[in-house]
Amino acid sequence: MSKKNEAYPVVLITGAAKRIGAELARLFSTNGFTCIIHYNTSKHEADELAKSLNEKRSDSCFTIQGDLNTKSTVTKIFEFCTQLGRLDVLVNNASSFYPTPLDDCNQAQWDDLINSNLKSPFFIAKALAPLLRKNNGSIVNISDMHARQALANHPIYSIAKAGNIAMTKTLAKELAPNVRVNSVA
Repeated sequence: MSKKNEAYPVVLITGAAKRIGAELARLFSTNGFTCIIHYNTSKHEADELAKSLNEKRSDSCFTIQGDLNTKSTVTKIFEFCTQLGRLDVLVNNASSFYPTPLDDCNQAQWDDLINSNLKSPFFIAKALAPLLRKNNGSIVNISDMHARQALANHPIYSIAKAGNIAMTKTLAKELAPNVRVNSVA
């Protein structure tokens, strides 16, 4: 990936190796985007998805590994996108999801769920804002209906997704008019 990508719009999708993220990557690729597939532990799935997309259009898909609970991942993602040369869409899709009943939850669970659903999307958006502004880009944050209707035994997740919606509204004001920011639940 030494050359700059100027021909095709570029999308970065966090948590894109499986499920919704993988389907989004396929959809964007079909519509002519170069895809950057972020993953944490799903290397095999990310590599297989990238291989299938690159078979349809060579050099149209890249992968980047990173744990969203670490600050270094945001830096790594920023450097990768900068080296590629452009970014048009950021989809903050990555998410931890598991029960944390109030009587049994702990600080580590709080940190994991808040980081993956709120903190990392915010700092990734902040870091990539200059690239997105340059192309009048978009940010799509994947939220959840449980941001508005709390899910029993999942208080930390519900809180994180509620924060994700507030973050979306805040980023929309901060980045307007050059970058559109929306949330999908």
